[in-house]
Amino acid sequence: MIIKDTISSSDLKRRAPCSPQQHKISSSKGCRSDWTHGILCVVSWGVLFPLGQIFVRYLKTFKSTDPAWFYLHISCQMLGYVIGVAGWATGLVLGNKSKGIVHTNPRNIGITLFTFALYK
Repeated sequence: MIIKDTISSSDLKRRAPCSPQQHKISSSKGCRSDWTHGILCVVSWGVLFPLGQIFVRYLKTFKSTDPAWFYLHISCQMLGYVIGVAGWATGLVLGNKSKGIVHTNPRNIGITLFTFALYK
């Protein structure tokens, strides 16, 4: 049984700041901010923070990498935090631009992750 989607195109335009047609090179500035926010958060939380933990876990066991693992770990963690703050700030700007639409789950996740990173 195929169920027809009842969401109209006007609902999609109102809910989503970026439509698939705007994801081109000549995209609007708001859509570019969405992509910037996403890329910054993925690089910081998905690449740099785990990479810093991998350096501690696997390079610390070798005595020949004694000071290097620590500096690699600190570099990844600090760079990840700085990029994460930039992604968080971009998310705040995007949240302020979307009047009447509150993205509760991403907002709560961002606040939680930023708080944990701040106390780390």
